[in-house]
Amino acid sequence: MITKGKLIDGAFQHLSIEGLLLQPMAQDQVSALSHADDLAAMYAGKGLDCGYLQPASYGDSTASDDSGIDASLAGPFKILLAGYLANQYGKELNPSKLDFADKAFQQQLVTVVGTKYPSTLPIGSGNYDYSDDDNFYRGGLPV
Repeated sequence: MITKGKLIDGAFQHLSIEGLLLQPMAQDQVSALSHADDLAAMYAGKGLDCGYLQPASYGDSTASDDSGIDASLAGPFKILLAGYLANQYGKELNPSKLDFADKAFQQQLVTVVGTKYPSTLPIGSGNYDYSDDDNFYRGGLPV
């Protein structure tokens, strides 16, 4: 079980590695809990639900609560949370690190259904389906 406290500790480690925050104080931990809730809600609103368990009432998260996040998403979530927290302190995390985490996060949560033959595939360029002798493009010739 990955607790919300472990996610916050990991985010603060990323901030200290970057030299942005040396020693988080108690109020930083409490603030980070609500920011973690906000960040997860923001991604869920964008259609990227990572399984983060929101509290029953806004602002009631504790560090010992189960986050609900899968281990494969914990790393990217910590980095994204660190970037979110850095902005709160008026700092900026390494952009390439944030971009890497965002892409990793999205790649695990987004499922793209494959298509066999897109309807926009032009005819006349050898785009022919040999399995049943039908053209990919179902439209007629231009008038």
